[in-house]
This record gives sequence, C-alpha cells and structure tokens, in this order.
Amino acid sequence: MWINLYGAPLNFTSSVIPGENTAKSEMNTFPDLGSYYRGRILVTFDIRPNDRSLEEVNQRVKATPLPKQLYPPTAAYRLRAFVGTGTDIPQMASLSGAGTRNSKMQILITCGLNELEFERRDNNKGLVVWNQLVESDLLILPADVTQIPDIFVYLCKGKADGKLQGRKQISYRRFKAKDLLEEGMGKDPAWVALKEDPSVDALGDDVFPGNILLNLGFGTDTTAASTQSKWKEVANVERLSQRFKYQVRVNVFQGRHLPAMDDNGLADPYVTVRFNGEKHKLSVKKKTVNPLWYETVTFDVDLPPEDMLHYSPQVILRVMDWDAGIGSSSDDYIGSSFVPITSSDVRAIDDTRPDPEPKWYPLVQQEAGDTDGHILASVVVVKVDQPDTVLPPPRSIVPKTRIAYLEIIVLGLRDLKPYQFLPIQMPFIEFNLGSSEHANQEMKTEKSKRPSGANPNFLQRIVREVELPEDSLFAPMLNILVKDTRLGGWYTPLIGNACINVRQKVAEEEDEDITEAATLLPRASVKSKDIGAGVFGALELMNVQVDLNNPSLWTEVGMRSTQLTTQASLDSNAEDGGADEYETKRKKYMKNRDDLSEELEANVLKTKPFETYQLTSGQKKKKKSLLTLLKFGSKAPKIAESNGSFHVAGIFKGLVRVMLKESDPPLVNLTKLLHPQPYIVRVYILNGEGFQPMDPGFDGKPGKSDPYLVLQLGKTTINDRKNYIDDVVDPDFYKLFEINCDFPGASTLHLKAYDFDLIGGDDLIGSTDIDLEDRFFDKNWQVLGENYKSSERWGPKPVEQRTLYVPTSRAPMGHLKMWIDILSPKDGAVYPPVDIALPPPVQFELRVVIWKTKEVPSFDELTDMNDLFVRCQLEGGDYQDTDIHWRAKKGKASFNWRMKFPVTLGHKQHNSKFPYFKMQLWDKDIFSSNDCIAEGILDMSAHFKKVCQLKAPLQVFQDTKPKETAKETTAQQRDNDAIRSIKEATGLWDTDPTDSTWIKMERLNRETNVKEPMGAVCISMELVPIDKAKIQTVGFGRSDPNNGPFLPPPAGRLKFSMNPFYVFNELLGPKICRKFMCCLCIVIVMAAMYFLGPFMNLIIVLLK
Repeated sequence: MWINLYGAPLNFTSSVIPGENTAKSEMNTFPDLGSYYRGRILVTFDIRPNDRSLEEVNQRVKATPLPKQLYPPTAAYRLRAFVGTGTDIPQMASLSGAGTRNSKMQILITCGLNELEFERRDNNKGLVVWNQLVESDLLILPADVTQIPDIFVYLCKGKADGKLQGRKQISYRRFKAKDLLEEGMGKDPAWVALKEDPSVDALGDDVFPGNILLNLGFGTDTTAASTQSKWKEVANVERLSQRFKYQVRVNVFQGRHLPAMDDNGLADPYVTVRFNGEKHKLSVKKKTVNPLWYETVTFDVDLPPEDMLHYSPQVILRVMDWDAGIGSSSDDYIGSSFVPITSSDVRAIDDTRPDPEPKWYPLVQQEAGDTDGHILASVVVVKVDQPDTVLPPPRSIVPKTRIAYLEIIVLGLRDLKPYQFLPIQMPFIEFNLGSSEHANQEMKTEKSKRPSGANPNFLQRIVREVELPEDSLFAPMLNILVKDTRLGGWYTPLIGNACINVRQKVAEEEDEDITEAATLLPRASVKSKDIGAGVFGALELMNVQVDLNNPSLWTEVGMRSTQLTTQASLDSNAEDGGADEYETKRKKYMKNRDDLSEELEANVLKTKPFETYQLTSGQKKKKKSLLTLLKFGSKAPKIAESNGSFHVAGIFKGLVRVMLKESDPPLVNLTKLLHPQPYIVRVYILNGEGFQPMDPGFDGKPGKSDPYLVLQLGKTTINDRKNYIDDVVDPDFYKLFEINCDFPGASTLHLKAYDFDLIGGDDLIGSTDIDLEDRFFDKNWQVLGENYKSSERWGPKPVEQRTLYVPTSRAPMGHLKMWIDILSPKDGAVYPPVDIALPPPVQFELRVVIWKTKEVPSFDELTDMNDLFVRCQLEGGDYQDTDIHWRAKKGKASFNWRMKFPVTLGHKQHNSKFPYFKMQLWDKDIFSSNDCIAEGILDMSAHFKKVCQLKAPLQVFQDTKPKETAKETTAQQRDNDAIRSIKEATGLWDTDPTDSTWIKMERLNRETNVKEPMGAVCISMELVPIDKAKIQTVGFGRSDPNNGPFLPPPAGRLKFSMNPFYVFNELLGPKICRKFMCCLCIVIVMAAMYFLGPFMNLIIVLLK
C-alpha cells in the first residue's frame, strides 16, 4: 500500500532567528498538520514468526524489487475546480511595482504531483476576480481512495519563474480526496475560508488569510464526463462577465459579546464595511462589548445578473477597537464577519416587501472559533434599472419599540477581587440597557460595604420604564457595571462588568393568561404551580411575602427527580456485637441520611433561587507593543494569544425580569431582609478519595500527599495545616468546622485541599466552591431531612461528594465526602454538633504461644525426620521464628515458645484492614536453603472487633468445655492442675494446653491445584491492652518473666548422652538405625562364617 507523506513546504526559508522553526518541525512530525505533499512510499506489512530471534529494532535486509503487477491497483480520476471571487485577500506589495501596487494573486490546486494553475489576477483592495474553470488530465491514482494524496488549495503570490521573487504560498486549505469523491462532483460553489501557513508566516496577526468562492470536484472519469455540462453552465464566463447596476445597502444593527480589548474589560468598537473594493466606517461605540449601531451604508456597484448574485463578493464587516492615537494604525483588530449576497436579498426600488431578516454572523480572526462575538446584520440589494435613477434614502432600521418596565432586585456582589492591589472599599452598581449612552443616575444602587467590601449587600429593588423592541431579535443587553469608590468619591474605577440577555426575560400577557410570546419571548414551558424551587420557599420561612401566582417568576429549568442512595444497612441495630466503635458511631449519624455520589447541585438542587452572573475585567488579547513588532523572521506556529489581564472579578447576584405593567406586584418583598441575620454554618467533612499525589514515589512505590484543609467564607479563614495527614491519597478527616456568618452576606464557601511541604510552599491539590447563600434561600435544600428532624436531632442533610479541581486543569484532582448544616444561633444552642470524629487508634499486644505440632510429613526420605521451626507473622509486620526442634520424629515437635506482636486497631489502621495472622512450618537445612513445608492463615477480624469493645485482655481460644464434676474442692483443683502441668512438661501424654487450639496447615499442590493437609500446630493467643501489657510483662520465647502461662522446657528434644547407640539413634533416626543394625548383623554372620569355617569343616570330618 501507498503511504503519503506531508510536511512543511520545500521552499521553506529558514528563520533569521536560530531555533525559531517550531512550525516546520511540527508539520514534518505530525502529517495531519502538514501543508505540503512530500511524496509517498510503498510498503508491505507482513507478520512472520521470529524464528531467528531478531531484536525489536529496524532491520535492514535485502529485498527483491516488487513486481509491477503486485503494486496496488489504480483507477482513472479527474480533478476539476471553479474559482470565482476572492474577498478579504491579503494585500501584499509587489516588488516589481516598487511598492506602489499590490502583488497579483494566484490559486494553485495540487493532488500529489499534479497541479491545476489559475491565472494571476490583480488584487483590488482585497478583491480578486478569477471566474475560471480548470480541469486536469486523467490522473492515474490508487483505486483505494484512502491511498490517494490529499488535495491542497493554495493562495500564492509571485511567479513560478519570477526573477525578483518566486511563487510563495500565503494561505491554503486541505481536503480529503475520499470526502470529495463521496460528493460526486455535484455540489454548488461555496465560500471557503483559507488558513494561513504558519511555516511561511507571511501574514500579520491581524490579517485575515482570505475567502474564495470555490467549487472543487474530484471523481472518476465517468463521473467527470456526466457532470461536465453542469459545471460549464455554472461557470458561464459570458454570463459572469455581464454587469448590472445595483445599490447594496448593508444594515449593521448591533454586536454582542465582543471580546474585551481594554483593561477595564470593555472595548470601543467600530465597524469597517468592505465590499467590492470599497469601504465605509461606522461610528465608534465607547466602553461597551454589546454595541448598538443601527446604521446603514450603501455601495453603488456593478454585479452579475440577479440569478447569479451568489457569485458576487461577500460583504466584509471588519470590527476594530478604537484607541486614542495617531490615525487608525493604533486600533486593534477584533474580528471579521462575512455576509454573503444571494438573489433573495434583491428588492425593487418601489418594493413594499420588508427587508431581508437580519442574522447573527460570528466573528473570526483567522480561523472559525478563534474569537468571541457576533454581529447582527443584513444586506439589501436594490436593482437599478436606469443609470440616472435617483434612489430614495434607505429605510430606517431602528426597530419599533413599546413601553415596558424593567425590574431589578439587587441582592449583592460576591467574592470581589482586589483592584490594583487594594481591596474593594465601597462598591456600587450601574445598569444600562443597550449601551453606555443610555446610563443615567436613576439606574444605580446605593454604595455599600456591609458586611464587607468584597461581599456587599444592596437589597434594593429598581423599577424603571424602558423601551424594548417589539421583535425580540433586537432586544438589547442589560449591562452591569460595578465600580468602586476611592479617594472620597473622586475616583470611581470600573472593577468588573457583566451583561444579561433581556430577550430571555421578556414576557407577554394576553387576556390575563400566560401564553407563548410570539415576538418578545422565545418558546418556553411555563409552570402553573409551585415546584418547590427557588427563593420563594426560603423567603416564606423568613415571613417574606412572595407572589407565587406571578408567571414571570418561573424559569425553564424544572426540578428533575433523582435517585438517592439510601443507607438501608445503616438502619440496623447500632449495638451489633461485631461492629467496632467507628461503625457504631457511623451508623448513628448516617441514620436516615442519604449518601450521594455527586454534588447536590447535580440533580437535587437543579434550580437556583437567585441569578448569578460573573463579573469580568481586563483584556482578552494583549495590546500591540514594540516587542511584538520586533519579532521578525519567526516561524513559530500560530497559537492563541494569552488571555492578557482578563479575569473574573466577582459575582453579581440578584433577580431580573421585564414587566408589561408598572402595577405588577414586586418579584419579592425585601422589607424584612434589609438587615442580615446571623447564622452558624457547620461543615462536616468525612473523608477524601483519590487525591492527586503531589509527592514523588521512591523505590517503585506510588506517590503520596500530606493533605490538610483550608476553609474560607468571607473574611473568615480556617487553616488546618497543623493537622495534616501524612502520606495518604484517601485521607480520613472526619472533622467539623464551624463558621459564624450573616445571610445575606458572604455566600461562597471556598474549600481547598493542600499538600504539606516542610521545605518550600505547600501545593494546592484541588478546591471546590459552594454557594451557601443559594442553598439557604432554596426551599428544596431547606426541606432536605426535615422528615427526620426531632427534638434531639437536626434534620439530616445528605452527604454529597464534592469534586476538587485546580485552575489549570479540568481533570478532577480528588473527591470529598461532606455535608453542611446552616442553623440560627437559637437552633445552634438546641442542637449540638454531630460527633463524627474518628475514635483514636487503640494499641494491643498479641501474645502467641507455639506449643507443638503433629502429623507433619517428613521431607527427608533418608532419615524420615525434620528439623522443624515455626515462623509467624502479623500481616504488614515483621516475622518471628521459634527455636528449632532438631530431629523431630513422626511429625511431632515441641516448642513452648512465646511471641509478641504489636497490634494497632482503628479505622483504616493496617491491622484492622488486614487482620490476618500467618504461620509457616519450615525445615531447617544447614548446607542449603530452608524448605517451607506448609502454611496456615488465621482471620483475626472478629477477635479484633471483640477486644476493641471489651477493652480488656481476651483469650482468643478460651476453653468452653464444662467441667465433669459440679463441684471441686480447692485441693482437688490444685492436684489436677499439678498433674496437668506435669503432663504438659514431660510430653508423655497427648494433652492440649489450656486455652489452645490446633491450626491446620496446608500446602498447595501445583499439579492438581488442590490444597493438601500437612499437619497441625497447637497455639494459644491472647490480646492484651498495651497499658496492661506494660505492667504484666512476659518474655520472648521461654525467657523471664515466664508466666501467663508458664512455658516449661519442650519435651522430646535431642539430648547429649554417653551412650553411642542413643546418640546414633537420635541423629540418624530409627529408620536408618534399623537398616544399619540389619546390615551389621549380616556382616557379623558372614564374618563368623568366614573365621569359623575351618573349625566347622573339622567338626564335620570328625563327625563322619
């Protein structure tokens, strides 16, 4: 198969500055970014067995040339293109004209090594007319369309064989041959936006790469032949050359959401309208990103016939930001919109039909989506029948308006950031509808700094008569300008701004019923009853009157039911004997409390009681400076400019609606909310999950963090740095943080998790923000848990899972499980905080006595004996070994060996999470490695839970057998204990020690994958609290103090003796001794026969 190669152009000129060739490197590395075809390679893929054990590297081997008949099959294709007009084509000075005229521009279309060249045409102020149809010869290309090279359309300057300067591509557009083949060469011409070639970097940052009217077709020879007549009809040069008189009227109505270009977060936009080589400039609108122009400019031009007007150039709306300077060179480029002309835009001179409907056209700088903003515009093409016809002036495009009333309820501002390194002192808000010239003193709030300058409350209701367009398409934006008072009122800087779409706020009443608004309100479903959402329920709880029958209060967003994870298991008896202290406490505070796996705002609190709008400030794009002008010769890729100083300055919180009657009742009655009331906020944080490791791992271990929490609400900050948790990613906080605040007031609770660092600054793991004010005024939140509220317990709010984020990433950095209660001081005194603190870890000492073994198979076939010892380990701790029972016979070994293990129990303590006690039987080898015979695992979870409840010594295997006699005298009991001790010490009787048990040992058979029994170990265990263990100490092994229980010397051990037969029997074992004695007897008999042979013969002779 053929693999096509793409990269930067071959005629690429290296950068003047060394190293500035990033765009070329990226294009040559990533073929999808390439702007030039660089050839193709023929490859075969084959999977073969690696018989020769070749390394996984590129192997250069000799290969025979591939026969032509094995090449990929080919087919015949044709490439056809019609290029009409180019608009907003970059204007570049011609070297041959000494800079007095623009360079001619050329379109070049390539598919592999095949080219379609169009003529070089003059560039008339950005307008270039080609009107050419060019078709290629038969192209023999692979039949598999995925192997056909991509098709490139280039806009070039200069001649291919130019003496002063060769042909240079300025911008391009890349098409897949497969996509064009599927279209079947049947599409009509369309405007195509070109893309600048970053490796050439021939254009400035504010120069658009150009648009061309293009019809590009690629197909088989049969398809090309069947569509040839249609293409010739479309590209009728004679008809395209015909010209008629027209007057093109461009109506520019308004702009919306333009990017901020000034430091105050606003702009001073104006529009330059370009068409057919001419241009007109509209007025400058100061200090707004939502300008209203309502201006019309006219162009008297010659255009093609009416049915071919879509071949006409586009109308270009170039939006600039005005800056005080010399000329227009200091103005900044915001973006451009392109308005096509069609036959539906044509009107006669005396035409009574309305003008074409205006549309919103997006702004682009060089590529679609690279900037914000839209322009509302339309085009009217008036056909002029007679050259000397005097046309009437254009109609007014100012829309018809009617009287309405704007109601603004201002709750306050939240989380205002410092301005010019100084905190906010006494802010106020100005409102204007449309643009800054509509502002007046009546659309202002009072100045406020209560409870703080960063979170001021205004609690005002503003109602003003306004004129709104009858057609909601022209509804202006309500601009919010937040200013601060400084220097005693002499200086009021703008610290933030926002805008509200009034179109969404307009309602229309008809016959006292709610209907769908035809012109003022987009279609929306209107609720007819209280759904329990919003500010109204909370205001009723505070005895604030709310008109719930007012239809303007309802929003489109409705409450959606959600499935809550109920804790059915938590309703079980908290006194369960198997539960530890943590589980008992958790069951108590989680009773009837829902546990969610998401934030409350995700499903439970879908609506908000107040509208919130982000206040922004700063410019989104950096201004041009001298340094940017000095960046010559750079071939770096075109990347988006940094955000400059643009940032979120705070939040506006309130309610806005449009009334048709001034007598409409107010949205809410704020008379009883003029004075903020004190409240207690209790933040219960349970645990964290999946925290991002901030510290590197070592020795193959994963990284960890040392997290702690910081809470901030208004001026109150709680830093829990001293209580950081060491080396975890799933921290257990289980803490209550209590904050006193006022509502309305500081509303946003900032909860941040940091990683503690001893050296250097602490690292932010992640943060989450909770709007407590919205929750407090939300009826849905108020009623959560109210059904389970009692005189002793506050209504249980659900546990939510908050996701932590960092400003530089959208990836979650961890989760927090928590819930929040908000109480009045009176309720706070009645309902004490919930105790969620983790019980402290409890330390114990696990005393293990290894008594003896039985039925342990021998692994020494020669001696049929083992040198046994037992190894014990508590999961996660160090192991301990008994002494060695040398030459143990018949699988029996005696140890009487005590071991002591430290145990720490508690929530997520290692011993509580992994309560396993491991035992192993080993055979000691002196000249080789030891052999593991078997192992056994004992689950200690039930015993650990029980001892945590008892908080007293616990015999794990306490004897439960009843005594044979009902009554036993003290003397008899003493005698029985003495006899039992003698039996245990001598080991002559098969009796088990007191409070002991046999643990079965097993070994996995690798062949059958079945565990086989390998004997048993007799052990006893006792769990002793650490304080009592320090008082009643015991020794390791059989050392002093040897008590609790007393451990006698083990029986059956190897002893020194002067009897050689005893020593021989103990060392080699009975099996070898028996064989040796048999062999010895045979040798003695044979020796006797040898030495007594002559005497035997003599006796036989004498007897005869």
